[in-house]
Amino acid sequence: MRFISINFNKFFIFIVAVIVTLLSFFSINRIFLLDSDVVNCYFEALDMAEGNIFLQGWHLPPDSFWLIDVAGMSALVRLLGPDANIPFILSAFWFAATVGFSVLLSIKSSEQWDWRRALPVILFMGFIPLFLRTSVSYVVYAPYHIGTIAISLLGLIFAQNIFSGKRYILSSFVLFIVSLFIFSSDFFGFAVFLCPLLFVGLLCFFKGELGRKSFYFIFVSVFCAWLFDGILKYCIVQHGGFTSAKLSTSFVPLEKIPEKALYTVKSLLDFYGADFFGSWGQVFVFGLRLIPLLIIIGFYKVKISTYAEAKKFFFECDPVSQVVIIGAVIDFCAGFFSNFGVEKK
Repeated sequence: MRFISINFNKFFIFIVAVIVTLLSFFSINRIFLLDSDVVNCYFEALDMAEGNIFLQGWHLPPDSFWLIDVAGMSALVRLLGPDANIPFILSAFWFAATVGFSVLLSIKSSEQWDWRRALPVILFMGFIPLFLRTSVSYVVYAPYHIGTIAISLLGLIFAQNIFSGKRYILSSFVLFIVSLFIFSSDFFGFAVFLCPLLFVGLLCFFKGELGRKSFYFIFVSVFCAWLFDGILKYCIVQHGGFTSAKLSTSFVPLEKIPEKALYTVKSLLDFYGADFFGSWGQVFVFGLRLIPLLIIIGFYKVKISTYAEAKKFFFECDPVSQVVIIGAVIDFCAGFFSNFGVEKK
């Protein structure tokens, strides 16, 4: 059974993209030193691999990454044995999956490959570094949300099937699993994927563009995942499992807005490898690296130069593109206007 209708050439591009990204980023990752968050996650994975599934005795951050990065590292430990390269392998795998799923999401149907379909996905990926100390952490370290983005894009692939009225049972089951992983591991995925998905599903339903059956399958998959997550957390508490810190949020003070704007520009340039501020020489190299970001900005500038054009462009997009555009907007606004921290006891 094929998950999505693609021909051999497109599937070949998908496989090549995944393999090249996996090998490239594994080689690049190894030049970076592990930080404390990554090491803690690795030790949690070692404990989980020894049978402590609920991580009894551990106090985790608000975004625990329990079923995403911790479980992923634990599976690699069981498969490969304890190895300091496992965090690098996992982060390279997640980013390769992100690239591969982005390739699949650029396919609207078996007859049409639309490179513009991938632009919202690239935009979605590009704003995530707003939450990190440095953008490079996004692609070289786990756990830093890259796993959440990968499984969210996987969920979008199967949500696309539901929007199209195809493979309801299989697609709903995968969407349920993805939603459960997000609910139990990383609130970031709920804000930038599940909320936009439910909103777009509701919007399409009331506009008559989505059948009642498709809407119910999307809603029930996410709702059941939320219920099951509640049961899972109850079991964790009853068995003395891990506890999570509380997330503290606040709006950025008005006087900090210029500083935040500069940080945003620097973060995006750093993510695309074109942070030329304070650098000497290599102007041509930085210019080449800046081309992908300029293409994205130019495309959206042409499409949404006015509010009316932006509204028209959004409603002309297919549901999957609408989901990732809304996710990117939520991500940008949260990263630009908010401060995040761990509540102190």
